[in-house]
Order: sequence, then structure tokens, then C-alpha cells
Amino acid sequence: MSAPNTSMPKDEEPPVSFEDFATRYRRSQRKQVQRKRLETRLRATKVSIGVSARMIRIGNTVQRGLVEALKHDDKVSFVGLYHMLHDLRETCVSSARREDHREALDERESCSEPDLDPSSDFFHQLSPQSRADLLEILRLVRSDPQFLVDRLRSFTTAQLAAFTSPATTLDAGDPAFPSSARARGHYSFNRTQAKSASFKDHAFSFERTDPLSILLCNVFAAPLEPETPEATLRIDVWSSVCAQLMSQGSSRFYPLVGQILSAWATGSNWKARPKFELYLMDILQTGAFLLEHIDTPAGLNFATEALDPLRTDVAEEFFASAVDDLFRVLDDPDGGFPRTVLQFSKAVLRKMDNPESRSRFLEYLFIQWFFPKFLYSALTYPETHGLLLDFHVRKDARDKLLGQVGLRAYSQVFAVLRSMWVLLVIHVAQY
Repeated sequence: MSAPNTSMPKDEEPPVSFEDFATRYRRSQRKQVQRKRLETRLRATKVSIGVSARMIRIGNTVQRGLVEALKHDDKVSFVGLYHMLHDLRETCVSSARREDHREALDERESCSEPDLDPSSDFFHQLSPQSRADLLEILRLVRSDPQFLVDRLRSFTTAQLAAFTSPATTLDAGDPAFPSSARARGHYSFNRTQAKSASFKDHAFSFERTDPLSILLCNVFAAPLEPETPEATLRIDVWSSVCAQLMSQGSSRFYPLVGQILSAWATGSNWKARPKFELYLMDILQTGAFLLEHIDTPAGLNFATEALDPLRTDVAEEFFASAVDDLFRVLDDPDGGFPRTVLQFSKAVLRKMDNPESRSRFLEYLFIQWFFPKFLYSALTYPETHGLLLDFHVRKDARDKLLGQVGLRAYSQVFAVLRSMWVLLVIHVAQY
């Protein structure tokens, strides 16, 4: 009698021992724990990137608040904003340290799974319909410019004014500018205090109460570096919004467009900063003689204007040379004009079919935003842009030297663009 065939069929797997099964099971569990830990780290990293980007923007805003307090000699507001910024920074650092400590404990406890409770998230506390509505709103504000334009056009004047935060307004224009003379009156102590409070509220709320910052920045994934998909989507949507608002022919949306331009300018590095800082130092040094006080000789009764150093041929030559040097700095291929604003403006112009609308946008860009706001603030209060932070610039140097350079440069640009505008109007009227 032959022995029974104990060989296993070819289609059956060999039996697994209990020890082998336990080893595989523990390996699978470790992989699941590692995967969940990596998911937790990825989520924490994304949150950290978003918080860091928001903290940088808030820091820039508070820095403008410090400059505003310096401008109006408001020592109380300056000290309050300074300490508030440091407290906010320490809070963020402490939170990051606690998160790092928790991750270190999770590393030691390799068998413990990270606590990922989706029910604790705000989004998961909403009803299914509310979640769907919220996701749809986010999709629209991220990708549908017509949705944004329709809502903005429906705003009343009061709603439109409340839509933009005073803390994020890059309004350092001088009353001598036609654009800023129409837009504002004289500063009072109460107004300065109110604006200081707006800076504090903006910082403590972490941009949660600023609708424009939410729409421009926080609905898009950070970092918003150029050429990234999120940055491309953002510039496409908001250039379309600005093109439609500017094409209306009304100045009602000019302040909003100005805030959008300022957001683009302050959201990236101005490449001309090093050369511009050297230019400022040179102007302050070479023009210092114009600030010297000239005493009237004893026994002579000259008019005050006759002894004013700013009303001499030498002063005129100095300012003419300073303005020429300023235009050379701005004409630098490395980015005298903020590159992000240049890219955004080109996108706006590409979406305007009417030559008159394009001319109107260019006029606003240079006459009402760049020269009276961005450039004038960089000249008279360079600390707004992080310049000359290690130097003390006297008020008379800001007003009589740097401010005069800004006014004269603006006057030249204003005359050129106005003549171009008149020629365009005549050309359009003929056809």
C-alpha cells in the first residue's frame, strides 16, 4: 500500500505560524501609527505655514501702526503697539513649543496613536447642509470673479467703507497731493487714537475681522509665492475683479482698488529696497545744508523768505538732481516698481478692452496710488517699508527734504500723464 500524498496543492499558501502572524500584525500596526503621525505632522505643518504667513502680514501692519504713532508723536499708542506685537509673537512661539513637545512625547510612545478627533474641528461641528454651503462659498470666492464683483457692486457706501480695515490702508499721502487732499481732512488726536485702536484690533483678531484680508489672502493656501498655482489663481481672480470695477468709470471703488494694490505690494519683497535706502541716505547727507538755520545779520531787516535756504538756486539744483536720481532708482530693471504690483497691473490691463478704461487705470495706478501713497510713504517715512530702522530722521528732514522730492517727482508725473489723458480724450471725442 502506497504512502498518502502529504504535499500541498500548488494553489494553497503555506501555513503561517502564530509568531509570524504576530510579527506581521505588529508591523502593520506600527505602519498605521506612523501614517497617522505623518498625517498629523502634515496638517500641523500646513497650519504653521498659514499662521506664519498671517503673522508676517500682521507684523507689517503693526509696523505701519508704529510709524503712524511716530508721525503724530503719539507715544502712548507707540508703546502699546510695540508691547502688543511682542506679546502676540510670544503667544505664537509658546504655542509652537507646546506642539513640538507634544510631538516629542508621541515619538517616545510609539504604540500610542495620535489624537485625531475630527469632531473637535469647527467645520465638522456644522450640519451637512452648512458644510456644503460653506464649501460652495469658498469655491466661489476663490475662483469666480463675477460672484465677487456682483456682491461688491451691491454694497452701499457705508458697507463699502466698512469692508476695508483702516489698519491695512497704505495711506501716507500728503495733503498737497490732489488725490489725498480730496480723500481726507486734517488729522486730529481722536482720529489718531482711533486708528491706533484699529491696528490693535486687527492684530488681536488675527485678521478674522478683516473681510478683505480674508478674501485676498486667507482663502488661498500659503505661501503665495509667485508662479505657484494658488498665486496664479489669486491674481487671475482679483485682476478680473479690479478690471471690472475700474471699467465702470466711477471713482467709488478707487479706495478698494488701492487697498488691493497695497496688499500686493506689501505681500512680497520690494527688490529696490537696498538701492532706495542708499538713495535716502545720500539725500539726507547731501541735503543737510538746506536745513541749517541762517541768522539775520545784526542791523539788517531782511525778509524771512530771502534767507530761506530752500528758496535758492542751489536748492533748486539739489532737488532737480534728487528727482532725476529718484527716477533712475525706479527705472532699475531689478524692480524699482514693485514687481508683484507690476504683474498684477499687467493682468488687469489685459482684461480691459476699452482704451479709456486702461488709461483710467494707469492714471489711478501712478497718480493716486504709487506716487502719493506707496512712494511718498517710502520717502517720508521709510520705516514703513523697513528702511533706515537704525537711524533717526528728523521731522524737518522728512518734510523739507524727502517730502519735497516726493512732491516734485509727483508733479512731473502728474503733468505727463495728464497731458496724455487730455490727448486720449480728444482722440476718443473725434471718433
